[in-house]
Amino acid sequence: MINILGMTLGISCALVILNFVRYESGFDHHYQLADRTFRVVEQMKFQDGVKYLNTTAYPLANALRSEFPQLQYVTQTHGPVTGIINNPDLSQFEPFEDHQILFVDNFYLQIFNTDWLHGDPVTALNDLQSVVLTRSQAYKYFPEAISNGRSVLGRTINIKVPGEFEEQFKVSGIVADPPPNVTFRYSMLLPYTFYEKQDPYATGNWSGNYQGTTFLTLSPQQQPHEIEKLLPTFKSKYLSPEDNRRKSYYLQPLTDIHNDGTYGSAPGSYVLSSKYLYALTFLALLILILAAANFVNLTTAQAINRAKEVGVRKTIGSTRSQLIKQFLCETFVITLISAMLALSLTSTTLSSINELLGLIKLQLSIDNFTIVVTAGLILGVTFLAGLYPAIAISRWNALKALNTNLSTGAHNNTPIRKSLVVLQFAICQVLLGATLIVAWQLKFMNNKDLGFEQQEIVNLPIPEYDLERLEAFRTRLQQNPYIQQVSFASGVPTSHNLKLGTTFRLKSRPEESKLPAEMKVTDQHYLETYQLEMLAGTGVSMAKNDGQFTGFVVNKNLVDLLGLSPQEAIGQQIVINEGEAPIIGVVADFHNVSLRDDIEPCLIFNWYPDFLWEAGIKILPGRSIETLEFIEQSWKEFFPQSVYRFQFFQDYLNGIYATEKLLLTFVNAGAVLAIIIGCLGLYGLIVFSTSMRIKEIGVRKVLGASSSQIINLFSAEYIKLIGMAFIIATPLSWIALNKWLDGFVYRIDIGIGIFLLTLLIMLLVAAISAGFRMWKVIGSNPVNALRSE
Repeated sequence: MINILGMTLGISCALVILNFVRYESGFDHHYQLADRTFRVVEQMKFQDGVKYLNTTAYPLANALRSEFPQLQYVTQTHGPVTGIINNPDLSQFEPFEDHQILFVDNFYLQIFNTDWLHGDPVTALNDLQSVVLTRSQAYKYFPEAISNGRSVLGRTINIKVPGEFEEQFKVSGIVADPPPNVTFRYSMLLPYTFYEKQDPYATGNWSGNYQGTTFLTLSPQQQPHEIEKLLPTFKSKYLSPEDNRRKSYYLQPLTDIHNDGTYGSAPGSYVLSSKYLYALTFLALLILILAAANFVNLTTAQAINRAKEVGVRKTIGSTRSQLIKQFLCETFVITLISAMLALSLTSTTLSSINELLGLIKLQLSIDNFTIVVTAGLILGVTFLAGLYPAIAISRWNALKALNTNLSTGAHNNTPIRKSLVVLQFAICQVLLGATLIVAWQLKFMNNKDLGFEQQEIVNLPIPEYDLERLEAFRTRLQQNPYIQQVSFASGVPTSHNLKLGTTFRLKSRPEESKLPAEMKVTDQHYLETYQLEMLAGTGVSMAKNDGQFTGFVVNKNLVDLLGLSPQEAIGQQIVINEGEAPIIGVVADFHNVSLRDDIEPCLIFNWYPDFLWEAGIKILPGRSIETLEFIEQSWKEFFPQSVYRFQFFQDYLNGIYATEKLLLTFVNAGAVLAIIIGCLGLYGLIVFSTSMRIKEIGVRKVLGASSSQIINLFSAEYIKLIGMAFIIATPLSWIALNKWLDGFVYRIDIGIGIFLLTLLIMLLVAAISAGFRMWKVIGSNPVNALRSE
C-alpha cells in the first residue's frame, strides 16, 4: 500500500507539471505558418544601455511590403484595446466591456489562420466599419439569434473606445474562438484601415511606439538572418538620423514570444519564461526520482521476506531471467495501479488549477498527450524502480536463500539503499529550501516600501475624457466623508502593463545625450493621493488649454542621471519628445516598475485629458464596503452607458508577481509531496527494520537498555544520512536559488540559516514519521518478542 501511495503521488505530480509545461510551451504552435512567422521587435540604444521593445512604429508594415516583395506576408495590428459594446437593437441590452478588440488588416487572417463559421474571410474586413466576432462574443451580443441558429451577419453593434471613437459596426463574419494558448487573443476583429482613419498621426509616425505589432512570414526558402542583414539599410531610408542611430530591428520567432522575456509581454498577454518551465520540468523529474527511489528502497527491504520463495523457485528450476521478469511484472502491476489512481487525481488537480489561476488563464485537461505520457511513465518507472530490486533479489544463492538465518543479518542497509535514502532526503531538502526562499522573496516584495501609498486606494478605468464631467465626478465623490482624495491619471505609480515612454535631456545639452524615461500624465492631485514625497519645488501644475505643459515633476533618479541635486534641478529646462518645459518639482524615488528591475527615470505632468485613463480614489481604512457602494452609485449617474469595474491598488500590485506566485505554488506542492513520499518510505523502512530486529530489541530491554538508548540505536544512522543529504543539497540549492534571485534587482540575501532551518525541519519530520512506530515497538512486552526462541 505504501508503495502504491508513493508512486501515485509521484506520477500525479509529474503529470500535472508536464501538462502545464506543455500548455505554456505550446503557445502559437497551432498556426500553419508558425514556423515561418516572426514578430518585428526593436532595440533602442542609449548611453546607459539598451531598451527592448515589442511594439514598433505603425508605418513599418507598409514599408516592409514595399522594400521586401519576397516576403510572403506582412501584417500590422493595433491593440488589443478595451471598448464598451452595446446592441442598438435590444433596449434591455446591458453594455459589455470587452478587453480584446484587435485591429487587423487582411494579411493578418492569412498568417493567423482561424476557422470561419460565417462570412467571407477575403472580404470580411473590406468595409471600414465591419466587425468579425468570435462565436462566444456573437452569442453574448445576439443570444437569441445564435441559440435559434439564425445568422447575425449584417446585424450591428455599437462600439465605444474611450478617447478614440464611438461608432456602429456591421457584423461581417463569425469565427471560432482562438485556442486558449495563443499570445494574441481577440474577441473581435476590426479593420486596421478604420484605425488609420481615426488616428492618422500615430499610424503615420515613424518615431513613436504605441500599441502596434508588426508580423511577417518568410517564404519557404528564406532564412530570418537574410532579412535581418538588410534591415539596417532599410531603416535608414525611413527613420530620422537620430532614430536611425538608436533603433535596430530584429525578427523574433512567433513560437518564442510567450517564453522569451527579453522584450516583455505583448499587449494584452503575459510571458512565462522558459527558465520557469525548465525548473518545473526538473521538479517533476525530481519527484519521479524520489518516488522511484522510495519504491526501490521498500522493495529491496521487503525482499528479505521473500528469501525462501526465491530459494524454492531456484531449487525447482527457475532461471534468473524468469525471476527478473516476475519481479518486473509485479512492479508493472503496482505502477499501473498507481498510474490509474494518478490519472484520477491529476484530473481533479488540473480542474482546481484552472479555477484558482485568475491572472493566467489556463485550460488544462487530460487528453491524448496525457495518456501517452502516462504510458511512458508506467514503462519508465517500471524499469527505473523495478530493475535493480529484480536483479538484486534474483541474484541470491538458492541455499543461502533457504537458510533461516539469512534475514538475521540482511536488515543492514546496503550501500545502494543508503545512497537512495540520502538521495531522497537531499531532494526533500532542495525543494524545501526552494519553497522557503521563494516565499521569503515574495514576502520581501510584498512588504518592501515602494515609495508611495498603496493601501485603501481603489482604481477605476475612465470611460470618457471630458474635463468638465471628470471634475463634476470628483466633486460628487468628495462629498462622501470617507473619501480622502480623488486623482485622474494615465496610470498608477507602478506601471506594469501599458505605460507611456519618452526621452529626455537638458535643453543645454546635445541631442545625443537623450535618455529614456517613463512619463505619467496626471492631474494636480496625483502626488497627494499616492503620497509621493516631495524633495524640492512644487507639485503638478495644470497644462494650458492648448495642451502645452507648463512644468515637469521628476523623480530623483532622473535628476541623478542629469548630475544635479534636487534643488539645482528646479528651473532647469527639459526637452522630451513631446515638447519642453522646466522642472518645477522633484519627488523621492518610487518603484515605478516591478522589483525585478531598477527604478526608471520618470516625468509627471499634466497634458491632454485624453491621457487620463484611470481614477485613483483614496478611502478611509475600514470603510471600504459602504464607500464602494457610494462610488458605484456615483459612477452610474455620470457614466450610465459604461461598465463599472474597480480594483484595489494592492491587488494590482500583487498581480505583477503572478508568475513568481505560480512558481511558489508548484514548488510548495512539490516540497509537500516530496516530504510525504520521503516520510512514507522512511516509515516503511522503520517498520521493516524494527520488525526484523524485534528480538534484538527484546534482548536489549531484558538486559536493561533504556527506551532512549534503543531510539538512539535506530535513529543514529538515519540522522547521519540526513546530514549527508544536507551536505549534498545545500551547495546545489544555494547555486540554483541565487541564480533565480539574480533576476530581481531588489532581492533577499541567502544565508546559512535558511539551510539549517531546512535541516531542522527534515529532522523533525523524520522524527515524527518514525517516532510512532519506534514507541510502539519499544513499548511492547519483550517476553512476547523472545517467546518464539
